[in-house]
Amino acid sequence: MQQGFQIGSRVVDEEGYLGTVRYCGRIEDSPAPSALWLGVEWDDSSRGKYDGAIYGKRYFQCRSPTSGSFMKPSKVRTALSLSTAVLRRYTMDGQERPHLLRVGCAYMVHRERGNSGAFLHLHNVDLSEEGITGASEGPCGRREIADLCPNITQLNLSGNVLRKWADVLEILDQLPQLSLLNLSRNPLQAWPDPQTETAGAEAPPPLEEEQKKAHDSGSQHCDLPRHRALATLILNDIPGLGWPTVNSLVALTPSVAELRLAGNGFTEVQLRVPSRLTSLDLSGNMLQSWEKIVRAIASAAALRCLILCGNPLETIPELDVASLKSPPPLQILSLDQTQISDWGSLERVCRQLPSLAELNVADVPLLAGCEPEQRRNLLIAHLPQLSRLNRSPILPKERQGAERWFVRLHCGDPNPPEACVLLRQKHGDLQPLADVDLDPPDSRVTVLFEDKLLEDYSPDLSLAVQEFKGCIADYLSCDSSNIQLFHKRCYGGVVPIVGTRRKMHSYRILDGDQILVFLERPK
Repeated sequence: MQQGFQIGSRVVDEEGYLGTVRYCGRIEDSPAPSALWLGVEWDDSSRGKYDGAIYGKRYFQCRSPTSGSFMKPSKVRTALSLSTAVLRRYTMDGQERPHLLRVGCAYMVHRERGNSGAFLHLHNVDLSEEGITGASEGPCGRREIADLCPNITQLNLSGNVLRKWADVLEILDQLPQLSLLNLSRNPLQAWPDPQTETAGAEAPPPLEEEQKKAHDSGSQHCDLPRHRALATLILNDIPGLGWPTVNSLVALTPSVAELRLAGNGFTEVQLRVPSRLTSLDLSGNMLQSWEKIVRAIASAAALRCLILCGNPLETIPELDVASLKSPPPLQILSLDQTQISDWGSLERVCRQLPSLAELNVADVPLLAGCEPEQRRNLLIAHLPQLSRLNRSPILPKERQGAERWFVRLHCGDPNPPEACVLLRQKHGDLQPLADVDLDPPDSRVTVLFEDKLLEDYSPDLSLAVQEFKGCIADYLSCDSSNIQLFHKRCYGGVVPIVGTRRKMHSYRILDGDQILVFLERPK
């Protein structure tokens, strides 16, 4: 069977639903009778729509009239536990449990012998998009992960099909040294699971029972183990993720210092901020109120970095910072790809965040009408407290140049910006910027082809040499590679025009000069 599916294989679909293959083969009387199909009985009976029969013929038996489906093999993947995925990813091909373990592609390490037989040298594990559906393969209570790879410190499980937070808790429980966990793009349900597995499926692990008991008693966290080592938790793009779920998980990981919650559709911030949180990423959500954001993080005494890229923030209003317990201690703020459109918003941000040293504000409407080389100067001049801008340092020489340029830009302006008035006190009145025209001047130049004047041809000296040759070749209907150009000065002398990318006007072609065109004759 394609992709290794056989009767009894456990599979998972794109939404994370688990099932068992009950049939592999063709379906008579179907629109594609030669196609291969899988008959899948789902653990969740609401997932399917058949009972194992289709087009008047039965292909397999189901425990429920709606727990079966007929699937194309490309629509499901083999369901793996984390422990099985580790073995598949990091052991040699063709051997189930060899004594040699391949870590990456650089070197080999021996699998440790002893009671556990664990891969003790495995620390950084990437199992993204592997079809992982749960923590362990064996019966409840078996600590497969802890026995196999107890020293993992960084674990990437993004793009898998984990549905139950109980599996996440089991992973945390078995990996006490884990410092980074990425669960992005998993179809995880709300916390806690409202329902256990349906009848006939394997019993839920003990942690799920413990979690449900704690929830029903009104204390979701008191009886669940805390994970003290986890410092980075990544929960990006998880469908249906809500603040109760985030807060429940954060309560069990009190050492989290970096929390990423991008792309979850949040319209407000209801985070119970961990005491050690230093970095919070809320990019790509639907946050519109700056005041609500600031008040939500006001209690975050350790927070230093806030990332709000891609949110529909349009303006930063005046805010009574004194009404807060203390100003947010942010040092880094990212507002890239927001809808900020006025300088006052950025100036108010700096006043409200006195500790702010770095601001990232690329690709916003405020700067859309500015020349690329002017954007950085404008930002530096308007925001004097910054030491870094758009992820690069502002050196003292650069700041001085930007501020002086800004003063000269508004020289003679009867109503200069407030920032300009302050900078005039620092730098004094300066001369206005010179209006320099960098476009090539119009020159009265003639073009001769082998000593014959091209009367109706007007040369464009703004073109590069190769482009100019191409225009001449089109005019003369010849190959540009055979064209040779020379510059004949009106005061005497002929010099060849060489190169390809250099602009024609850079050869100092003046009024009265001539451009001589010759064809290199094939030998």
